[in-house]
Amino acid sequence: MACATSDLLPPDSFVDDFKFVVHQAACVKHHGSSKHRPFIRTRTHMQLLHPSLAWAFLLIAVPLLIHLINLMRHRRVKWAAMDFLLASYRRHSNWVRFKQVILLLLRMAAIALIVAMLAQFISPDQWSSLLGTSQTHHFVLLDDSYSMSERDGTARVYDRALRVLQSVGHHAANQEGNHRLTVLTTSEAASQEGIQWSAERKSTGSQSVSGDSQVASINTFETDISGTETFDLWFEDLRPRLAITQLSTGPRAALEVLRELLPSDSSEKSIVYVVSDFRAREWNRPDPLRNALESLQQAGAEIFFVTCVEQQRTNLAIKDLSVHRGTIAAGVPFHAAIEVTNHGDRDVSNVKLLVQSKYYSYEREQGLTPEELSPEINQLTVEPIDSIGPGQSVVRTVEVFFPKPGKHVLEARLPEDCVATDNHRYCVVNLPDDVPVLIIDGDPQKQAAAFVSAVFEPGTHARTGIRREIQDVSFLRAIDPKTLETYHAIYLLNVPRLDISAVDALENYVRQGGGLAVFLGPLAQLDFYNQLHDQGRGLFPLPLAQDDLLLPELNQSSPDVIVGSHPLFRIFSGKQNPFLNGVSVEHFLRTTDDWHPNPQSGTRVLATLRNGHPLCVERRLGAGIVVTFLTSVTPEWNNWARNPSFVVVLLDLQAYIGSKRSFPLTRLVGTPIEVEIGAAEHQVDLSFVLPKKEIVARPTLQVQATPVPEQAGVLRAALGSNRSLGNRNRMTESSGIYECWKTTLAGDVEVSRYALNVDPGEGDLQLVTAQALASGLDSVKIQQRRWDQFDVGSAKQAGFNWSGPLMGILILVLLAEQMMAYVTSYHVAGRGRAT
Repeated sequence: MACATSDLLPPDSFVDDFKFVVHQAACVKHHGSSKHRPFIRTRTHMQLLHPSLAWAFLLIAVPLLIHLINLMRHRRVKWAAMDFLLASYRRHSNWVRFKQVILLLLRMAAIALIVAMLAQFISPDQWSSLLGTSQTHHFVLLDDSYSMSERDGTARVYDRALRVLQSVGHHAANQEGNHRLTVLTTSEAASQEGIQWSAERKSTGSQSVSGDSQVASINTFETDISGTETFDLWFEDLRPRLAITQLSTGPRAALEVLRELLPSDSSEKSIVYVVSDFRAREWNRPDPLRNALESLQQAGAEIFFVTCVEQQRTNLAIKDLSVHRGTIAAGVPFHAAIEVTNHGDRDVSNVKLLVQSKYYSYEREQGLTPEELSPEINQLTVEPIDSIGPGQSVVRTVEVFFPKPGKHVLEARLPEDCVATDNHRYCVVNLPDDVPVLIIDGDPQKQAAAFVSAVFEPGTHARTGIRREIQDVSFLRAIDPKTLETYHAIYLLNVPRLDISAVDALENYVRQGGGLAVFLGPLAQLDFYNQLHDQGRGLFPLPLAQDDLLLPELNQSSPDVIVGSHPLFRIFSGKQNPFLNGVSVEHFLRTTDDWHPNPQSGTRVLATLRNGHPLCVERRLGAGIVVTFLTSVTPEWNNWARNPSFVVVLLDLQAYIGSKRSFPLTRLVGTPIEVEIGAAEHQVDLSFVLPKKEIVARPTLQVQATPVPEQAGVLRAALGSNRSLGNRNRMTESSGIYECWKTTLAGDVEVSRYALNVDPGEGDLQLVTAQALASGLDSVKIQQRRWDQFDVGSAKQAGFNWSGPLMGILILVLLAEQMMAYVTSYHVAGRGRAT
């Protein structure tokens, strides 16, 4: 016989309730385990959170069976001496039987209460309102980070989350009482520091709460649930606005926002549903989340964790796409590196990368609109990846060439897998015509500068992309710091000493990320460089003692220069390298005998002489680098400038110390793009061009630049940072290439490009186990459910849980049972007497 699961008539008596319980037990027997069947819901009578325990109510008959068995043990025995007792028993039999019935009913009630506590009776809201709760508010925290875009076959994890949201609404619609639903996404909460709630609801109006920091806008979606059809209409209207994002957002900010949204009125019951994929990256260390969850629990909220993922899947992600260290200029080949990470638990083999360069011509930008402009695309050759182990990363390099300066683009792609968002990576190469470097030569004859210039600017037949500028020592005395920042590197060649102002300018330049190379020589004054060292706190990396000679060896078995493993000296790699034997050093400046580089100071020796004294020393100061050679550039102290290795080392030196100013910072999706222009050179109207989505044309947004109050003559425009109350700006939440088109007062077009990429760590699909989550949040009472089993577990939301009151009633019943058992039993009152 099939078991109906539709609404039942409300019970009119305890007998009807008992019939309902028996009916549920029969349904469990018919459908099997409650884990794989819908929850049997009714509109008005009590429900069981664990209906599979309904059969235990049959244990109520156990005391009755025991009583009947005891009656069967009684035998009628004729005894004349007891006839007078029979007459007394007949006079009190009704009272004795009444006490026995009361005792029997108390024992049956105790068993019924124990079973009801284990099965957890739930009453409708019209009952619980008598206890102070008149409305139930359902808060759904929806994880919309891009890891939720994982595909399991044809289904997305995020689609499961939306079905959970719909299930919450349907379940609330089928319950008595007032129900309200509020939906908050993690991306919306994570973008704000302060909290001001602008809720979208059926009735107009908004609610705001004050945050700890500056006021910001939080968009939530709210509705009163009055019926299934009404909720479905609201949900269909809401669904397009609940699109998954490309952001990497954790749950902490959203939980803190929910605490502010929880009602302070105790008459409203709150239930929080955290619907997420529960990745180990965010949940393996739940300590930062415990306080937020504890505050929700202390506010009276019931907390459900609903996971939408069954098992971990393998996912590849492009972790990084960047330009290799080197001189980046037009007409000079350079290398780009692509790093691929395996976020999975098994090897992935034969991974093919697609890398392409997009060249934008300045001339074409002047004559075309953003919609008409298209780049010249070149497919670059990259070696396939044979195998990537679990959790490992592999780097592939590719050679890139752009003939002219401009803002060009590199794009790398992986084959499609379960998460497509992290298979793309973008990089903008701001390619200058050449790279300016400053050369300060202390010798009036500028002999050292001539050797360096010959390397940087060899002539028309070879191009290095380096533009050198030679100046005297006096050039640094009153130089503007902004002018100094335009140089990618600075070279001090045989400089005797510098003024204090020049030293301060150089130190500030290095601390801000600049590169400084120092070649000493005969003119170097030791006292000045020791002051510049300042016991390890200054710009110079080591103290100097005196100039010295490197005496020749009798057998000449080892080279004069011994190098370590460093990019500067890659030309000297190999055991039988002819360049090392060709370099001879006669003079050098030696350090003090007691000096040893302190690893904590950022100083290390890169090369030594065969006598063990340092020849090349590196010092990291702030964000910049200082590389010092304790010999000269000119052939006065060595023959290195006449050796072919000098050219390679000097070019590698420029690539090493000048790289800090060659590469743009990585921008993540959601980062605002701010553009500043000069009011005297540009028009105020700007155009932002957003990345193209599928086959839709690239959208263009017209923006007017506004004056910057603290900077006269400067205009500023922003994309993704202007937010008004209740209207969040999500213009930069897609990965890709963004463009800003500016027009000068002369009519020339200037185009700036920005690459926004996703956080590759969000693609790590490792799951946190339910046991680890429960142990990490042991102080918080949470109920964990899977998305496909949520209907069974969510019965607790139907109304008031009677487990607590039933516990109190059970204690009273057990006390009454003990008292009644004492009254109806036989006791020895004293010596020789019995009662």
